[in-house]
Amino acid sequence: MGRLLTAIVLLAGCLGSGAAEAADVSGDFDLYVLSLSWSPEYCAANGDDRVQCSLDRRVGLVVHGLWPQYDTSRDGADWPANCPIPRLRTLPSGVTAVYPTEDLFRHEWGEHGSCSGLSPAAYLDLTRKLRQRFQVPAPLQKPDDAQSLSTGYLRKVVLSANPGLPPDGLVFACKGNHLSEIRLCFTKSADTDSSDGRFRACPASMIEPAARHCPSRIRIRALP
Repeated sequence: MGRLLTAIVLLAGCLGSGAAEAADVSGDFDLYVLSLSWSPEYCAANGDDRVQCSLDRRVGLVVHGLWPQYDTSRDGADWPANCPIPRLRTLPSGVTAVYPTEDLFRHEWGEHGSCSGLSPAAYLDLTRKLRQRFQVPAPLQKPDDAQSLSTGYLRKVVLSANPGLPPDGLVFACKGNHLSEIRLCFTKSADTDSSDGRFRACPASMIEPAARHCPSRIRIRALP
């Protein structure tokens, strides 16, 4: 009897561990987050990235990634990641017309795109459409100029350039007092929508931390 009880306990432990470590399910999420990185900020810390940060590339906002996201946390996670799908063997055509490097796309596909429920080509195409949906405001069209703007003003010019973007559909990410990313929330239905995608409000789990980490005045780094 003792051996039987021990076996039952061990089996229950294995089943419990498997449930706790169950992989995220591709396609099971609530919205998309499009993350646009301020390339001069990235390159200030990663100057050895000679593809994105080469001296002949004068770029400001670039695609960091398109992330499936939850409206509310599930088991302590705000998004699914690394969903179990077949390994990416061949890159879809046109990757570097959307992402700054092929390596970044590979990373983003493995961690985030794998959970989109889309093929690599469809995921890339959706990323392209949502990036085109966003209009870059004038202050962020000047990567050669260092700037210092109030957070309120930067939010105002982004919203003004993008009719339909709700005030809570936009999140700034900062490193110290410098702008590092702009994150935009889109409906999940955008992947089947005939338009370029629809803006929507971001979850509180995105908005509240960003409000704490970005100062009231944001510095925008120029290209090095």
